[in-house]
Amino acid sequence: MKIFFITKAYPYPAHSGDFQFTGGIIEALAERNDVELTVYCCGGLPVAPAKNGRITWIAGHPKVDRRRDLMSLISRDPRQASRTVSRSDLRDISKRVALGDFEVTILNESCTGSVAGVLGASRKIYLSHNVDTVIRPTIAHAIKNPLKRLLQIFDASKYSGLERRLMNRVDGMTAISETDLRWYQKEMPATPSILLKPGYSGARLPARHIDASVPLVVALVGSFFWNAKQRNLFDILDAYVNRLKTANLPFFQLRVAGNMPADLIEKLRKKYTSVQFTGAFEDLSDVLKDVRIALVLERLGGGFKLKILDYVFHRVPVLAFPEAMAGTGFAPGTDFISCNSYRDAMITVAETIEDCPLLNRIQESAWHHARSDFLWSDRAADIVHLARK
Repeated sequence: MKIFFITKAYPYPAHSGDFQFTGGIIEALAERNDVELTVYCCGGLPVAPAKNGRITWIAGHPKVDRRRDLMSLISRDPRQASRTVSRSDLRDISKRVALGDFEVTILNESCTGSVAGVLGASRKIYLSHNVDTVIRPTIAHAIKNPLKRLLQIFDASKYSGLERRLMNRVDGMTAISETDLRWYQKEMPATPSILLKPGYSGARLPARHIDASVPLVVALVGSFFWNAKQRNLFDILDAYVNRLKTANLPFFQLRVAGNMPADLIEKLRKKYTSVQFTGAFEDLSDVLKDVRIALVLERLGGGFKLKILDYVFHRVPVLAFPEAMAGTGFAPGTDFISCNSYRDAMITVAETIEDCPLLNRIQESAWHHARSDFLWSDRAADIVHLARK
């Protein structure tokens, strides 16, 4: 099967969840003997793309400038989509598909949705990372600045229009969680859709024992460029600082690890002097090796939080909002520690961080639950099966 994979950007280094998911799917498809994979990166390519000889990489025609951002205000597509796919991309992709070399085209994320309009009758699959029609308005309405909120609500309405046009043009869809899958099946019952949870290809610790020698450190790992991620971060930081107002709670260190704008990290380091900010890191194992609990406290943003798998396979117990664990199949109280608010999270951390038997039971249960359930090869097989329907 000859597959044409359209994506917004070259997914390496994979420092964010969307890049991890994209890169994992690409590599798994490329490993199949029945697939010939061509990947079109709208954002262009580095001088030396990945060495996997089973992937043909094609550089798109990026043209990101201030004028284009302003023009996106009058476009029917949202800002990210306007920045992702240029007119040159549409012409290039149309010519390549017209040659008839590809049996199926995969459109990765809704921001590539405008490409569907130039693919003609060729078979098309929408690879969803989130239901943007639902998630984008939720994020927009949570913005505090009135002008920014209004602009984001307007942009979110464009996302809804783009995703619905895309859904009406494709022959199959994937969803990253059961909640997303039910939404797509309700909206488009005649279009085949499947659950496509992420896989995991990182380090898997065969064993780990948390005892008194492990410091009282709690980790929050992520990429903090998106507005929704920054908003979550601010809420967590404020809750961490305010925990001191609750009497008789033991001290613990909060470590925030991951890339963010340079001006933001400097601002946060000055404001939250008791928090450790590592910035970007090379090896996640170095970040998590001396951690007792990892946080997944996200109400904004949808899909599947891939960092959960990093935590679980590094055998770090997870403390999370139940909704943030969507799609994992993990059970509260057994595979992760549940909490209901940012304040509750900090109190729960303080109450459990010294309970080593509990922490070891949680990390052991989650690891065994996940060990055979997140294989990229299974995800590639699911996509190929959907493409052949």
